[in-house]
Amino acid sequence: MSIFSKNKQKKRILNAAIVDLRNYTAAALDNIGLINAATVLIPINPSPDVIESYSNIKVKNIANELSVDKDAYISEISGITVIDENNYDPNIIYSTSGTVFIKKFDMDNPVRLISSGITLYEKGAKLQFIAISGIAYELGFVVEHTKTFGNSMEFDNRFIELLEDNTLVICGNSITFSPDVEEETLLNKNIHFAAGSTIKCSKKIKSVIQTKSTLARKLSIYDEK
Repeated sequence: MSIFSKNKQKKRILNAAIVDLRNYTAAALDNIGLINAATVLIPINPSPDVIESYSNIKVKNIANELSVDKDAYISEISGITVIDENNYDPNIIYSTSGTVFIKKFDMDNPVRLISSGITLYEKGAKLQFIAISGIAYELGFVVEHTKTFGNSMEFDNRFIELLEDNTLVICGNSITFSPDVEEETLLNKNIHFAAGSTIKCSKKIKSVIQTKSTLARKLSIYDEK
């Protein structure tokens, strides 16, 4: 269903991640009665009539109201994405609600982000958070390998043994560590786990998982009996 619906001849923009009003005229804004969105983009130095028309719109649940250059392209990321020298574009502002990993590489301009998800990055990576309501975490090692899983996963001790050193493991949903996972196995490698939701593990590895993971929600301990 479209996010646009009509009420009393005015549009209502409902439950949107981003509403981009940078190129709206005052007349176009006059046709909007309500905006319910996480982020609203408005032009830099708008005209007085645009300011007046925008001020007449009822707004709800807006976390970020940002003044952004009209020429900047907004790329919305809701899944798992790796940004490196092969796909970075300095003209893009990345709006992330999923998990994004940013490699360190030579660049003239920083990676610009509107982040409401998880942002992982290597030490020295150039970032500019235009707005952040999510999690940002600097990794303590140079990532040489990434493994990504779109949904929930369970990892046993053998899986972790087979991981190469300096690996980042990202799951779009939750991670469960099997009861056989040993603290020593985790400590022997530079590895980091990121979960878009929760992480579950046994009590014996809780402290290590806390130092080697990033998660959107909570870490919970299960009963091994």
